[in-house]
Amino acid sequence: MKKKLDVMELNAVSRLRTLDTSYRERRRIVRLLDFLTRDELTRDQLERIGRRLQKSGRRALPPLVRRLWREQDHERIYRYTCMLDFFDATIWLDQLVALTLKRRDLADEGRLPLLEILQDYGIDVSSPPFSRDEVSGATLNSFLDLCLQEGSWGMVRLMDRFLNADEMLRDQLIRRLGSRADQGAAAAAMLRMLACFEYREVADLAVESLGTLRHGCALQVLQGLHDLPVEGLEERISRSIRRLGFLGIREPEPLPDLFAEPVALLMAQATPLDCYGVRTLWFSWELSDTTLAGIVLQLGDQDGVRHAVASRFQNRREHDDYLDEINAEEGLYPVGYAYAVNVLKDALQQSIERSFYLPPDLYAWRYLFGETDLRPADYVPGFPVELLDGLLERMASLLAGCEELLDEPFFEGWLFTDPLIYELAEGCGATPLGSCSPDTQQLVIERFCSELIEQDKPALLRRLLLTADFMQQSDCRKESIQQVLALGLSLAGSQLPLSRHPFIRRLGFDSIEMARQAMVEGFDPRAKQAYDDDEEWE
Repeated sequence: MKKKLDVMELNAVSRLRTLDTSYRERRRIVRLLDFLTRDELTRDQLERIGRRLQKSGRRALPPLVRRLWREQDHERIYRYTCMLDFFDATIWLDQLVALTLKRRDLADEGRLPLLEILQDYGIDVSSPPFSRDEVSGATLNSFLDLCLQEGSWGMVRLMDRFLNADEMLRDQLIRRLGSRADQGAAAAAMLRMLACFEYREVADLAVESLGTLRHGCALQVLQGLHDLPVEGLEERISRSIRRLGFLGIREPEPLPDLFAEPVALLMAQATPLDCYGVRTLWFSWELSDTTLAGIVLQLGDQDGVRHAVASRFQNRREHDDYLDEINAEEGLYPVGYAYAVNVLKDALQQSIERSFYLPPDLYAWRYLFGETDLRPADYVPGFPVELLDGLLERMASLLAGCEELLDEPFFEGWLFTDPLIYELAEGCGATPLGSCSPDTQQLVIERFCSELIEQDKPALLRRLLLTADFMQQSDCRKESIQQVLALGLSLAGSQLPLSRHPFIRRLGFDSIEMARQAMVEGFDPRAKQAYDDDEEWE
């Protein structure tokens, strides 16, 4: 005789059943990619995984390519490149070329699989720009030649090396850019990028070098510098402008279309935060040469800008196809530009406070934000009076059924995937937590709360506040926003143990049940040699 399901289990099962099919498909893709990180996979297993990914179509490519951007292990890189063979090369080949050129952090054995697949598809990888060119004082000019010839991608290459260079080599790079009047427009654009760097010694020297660059674009850049991350550079900028005048450079020359600020913003989109405080932003613009550009950013509420990938598009169709691929994985919502910028500025502030460099793509493509003030600043959400009025008096009614908020699309990413979750799921064996005895359920949820929730409760409360803010930015209905605000207040001030709170209990039940199902299918992230907090466990 089957045991009757209790209310908590019914809620968990209901939530799992009501997940939209696209989200279920994305999770399946992520699990397939996670299988590729296992030890001792056979060629037959690789073949089966590739065929299953192929059935998912183009939506499987963005997470696959993103792993190639981050992976260091040469064996895993080889497996990921094997998966590319199951897709039309016209879709991913250009991305892989850019990836191979920009991933200068890889050792030779890590680059080898990338070079091999490019060679298999007819690309000559035996000469620059694919051949190794270690930057030293002796090879600096040839390195700069390469960067100056590659346009905006050369800026990414320069920044990638610059971030890993010592102080002496950084100074040489900046000063030599100031002497490259033969490539004056590109040199001015690169010095503009370095003038926006967050450390004074770099920004100072970049502004000074613009004053030595005998080209009208240098004057154009100096006259346009404002709202820089480093304050107090106005006098140095004026001095460089005067110096250019002494050198005979008195008329500014507009930067070419490749480096010019965009004509207009096309769109800004964002995702809600997940339970770890991670979200995605998307900005895209129309450029003066009728092409388009976009940048996708992954932000963490505690570690700032985690990743950034910029792209150019020949037309609106290319742009929309690319955005559809990102959307299939991320689930973006249209948001106001000012809101998206404030979220980005907050992430920039978090990065600086923790002394994290930004991703090279963001340094290189920052100019796309044009006149927008991108100085780092904390973001504190605000709510109109009509949302807050009577909130305390209505707490009881708003909190009734608050666990059902986890069924809302704004909470789609609220599933914990820490090793502890898999340990708790393993303790349940083949039995769903909701079917375990009440004592077992309580012990499991208490441990979930004490080891995972309590330790980071302030961050959880802030994420609820930011989620409510995102909901109002997305024109969500008033009642739902108030529910989230009431939920945050109840967690902050309630005397009720967290293990008894219906929202937290549901969150624990859902997370553990999802982990249990993953383990039944053979996936367990604890099997990896090291757990990496930056890995995208979904």
